[in-house]
Amino acid sequence: MVSTNALPWSYIPGQLLARLPEGFLALLAIGFVLSARLITRLIRVCITEFRDCGGLAGLKAPGLLMANARGTLVVLAAAIAPIAFVIVTHATHYDGIRHLLFIIPMLALLAAGALLELASHLRRYPMTAALVLMLALAQLLWSGSMMLRLHPLEYVAFNALAGGTQNAAGRFELDYLGAAATEAIRMLERRLDNDPSGRFTRDRPRVYICLFGREWMADTLFRRHWNLVDLDEADFIIETARWPCIRHAKAVVIDEVRRVGVTFARVWRLQPCVGRQYVRSASDRIQKLARWKGRPTARHPLCRIQHHRIG
Repeated sequence: MVSTNALPWSYIPGQLLARLPEGFLALLAIGFVLSARLITRLIRVCITEFRDCGGLAGLKAPGLLMANARGTLVVLAAAIAPIAFVIVTHATHYDGIRHLLFIIPMLALLAAGALLELASHLRRYPMTAALVLMLALAQLLWSGSMMLRLHPLEYVAFNALAGGTQNAAGRFELDYLGAAATEAIRMLERRLDNDPSGRFTRDRPRVYICLFGREWMADTLFRRHWNLVDLDEADFIIETARWPCIRHAKAVVIDEVRRVGVTFARVWRLQPCVGRQYVRSASDRIQKLARWKGRPTARHPLCRIQHHRIG
């Protein structure tokens, strides 16, 4: 476990290496090599011209070279400078690379430049070009199929360097936004819509969603006329892997949001209110949030839930 304000220098580069597609990383490597060659040439020209010509005359050739390469240099700086800033300042950083997502388009431009350069060289080698094209198509098909399998949680995808999404679970933060809660709500909607008992067509289901700090506004996710209630009043509880909130309760799992063998959220159906134990930390948090929102809450001592983390 690493503190968010004491991250190692390798955190952001490691996240990029684990999350970006393999083909994208290969093109990025080529792009950085080409950029390094350009910068080396620029430095060599500066030193040579300044030594031979001296003064302002020695800056003419380097200036022309820099002007011709300004696009590449600006994109390179826009991609590297934010990462360098985070590393040097030890800036607080949460949940993968979500605070640095704006550098992805810059990295894509570098990769595109490398692709154009690679294509110009491969024209002279048809067999090699055909092999590279086949690899590229295989990469696109694999990435596309993985996106379909993860939908609507595409952002949890990890590449083969990290062992894929299935093997990244437990080593990386996957669904750090709790997006699987929305999918769990859709599953519960379909279940109750087809409930033969018809109970919840007469009585609105009471639902609690474990989203730390956002429980009070979770009803905006509902597409049905449901009641968002406190933890100790719910008929159903929806928890995510990021914020688990129930264990050893009189409850059963009725649905799970699973992708590629990883569980991202669970839907719990609570049994009749007998023998449940109340845990103060969870209800106190709801009470505070409810008071902040300006609405009263009720506690039922005979209908309480034991609140623990699933380990």
